This record gives sequence, structure tokens and C-alpha cells, in this order.
Amino acid sequence: MEEITFAVLGCGGIGRRTLEVAQHKEGLTPVAACDRHGAAVDENGLDVPELLAATEGNIDSASGGDVQTDGGVASSDGVKATGEAAGVAASTQARRTETPIDDVIAAGEAIDAVLIALPNFEHDFIPRVAERFAAAEYEGVLIDVLKRSRVIRMLDDRSET
Repeated sequence: MEEITFAVLGCGGIGRRTLEVAQHKEGLTPVAACDRHGAAVDENGLDVPELLAATEGNIDSASGGDVQTDGGVASSDGVKATGEAAGVAASTQARRTETPIDDVIAAGEAIDAVLIALPNFEHDFIPRVAERFAAAEYEGVLIDVLKRSRVIRMLDDRSET
């Protein structure tokens, strides 16, 4: 079986579940993961159990301000702070960065596929992420896991790119 390397943009429920499943699939190696707090990139493969432990609590039902939890502080944006970092940046494999998607794009040659599990902040956010990969001459597969008809139309408008 051919080895397939992949990256996960967004380590909430869908991104975390993808990483969990990859542990049980031969030939499927996660080499990058990011969220708004940081990026972890290792061309030899991420330590998925450590990354999952660090990002545990990224999904939280807290609303209306910060709520104390056993493992940290859950903020109203749904990300639990862990230790001195939050989200992916809490992993020993990651670094805190203001440009997590760009950090993954920079590793593009080592990545066969990118799973996009990001919220669609603005209508054109996902198409703009795809354009950034295209501008970097990424030659892999981009997968947007959420059904967003408007996004698909916007990506179709960029089919030549």
C-alpha cells in the first residue's frame, strides 16, 4: 500500500476524529495539524496520542464567558486552555504561531492531502484558504468536510487555479 501523508486544518471534533481513525489505518500518516493557536508539523509523522491528549477539550459547550474546568479554563470560543498554551499549541510537537495555516502550507511538499475542518468565518474563507495552497503551488488534495454549497460554487469559480 502506498503511504499517504495528510494534514488537518482544525482540531475540533472532525479534525480530532480524523487523527484518531488514522492511528488504525495502515499507510495513512498525519504529518501536520493546526488550529488558531498553533501548528504541529513533522514530516515523519505526528505523535497522534500526544497531540490528542494536548487538544482534548477543544470542543466545549461553554457559553457566556469563561468557565473553570478540571483541566483548565473553557472559554466561550470553545477552546480549553491547557497549561501555558491552548489547543494545538499545548502539544510538545507544536509551536504557537500567528500563521498556522501558512506553516502547514510551507510543509506542502510532504503532504499528499489536506483535510479542512475549519469554521467558515466569512463566506469566502475556505476558498481563500484553497487559493493560498494554490499560490504556494501545492499539488495535493484539499478536502472540505463540511457541506457548504456556497463554498463549492466559489471554489468552482476558481477551477482554473
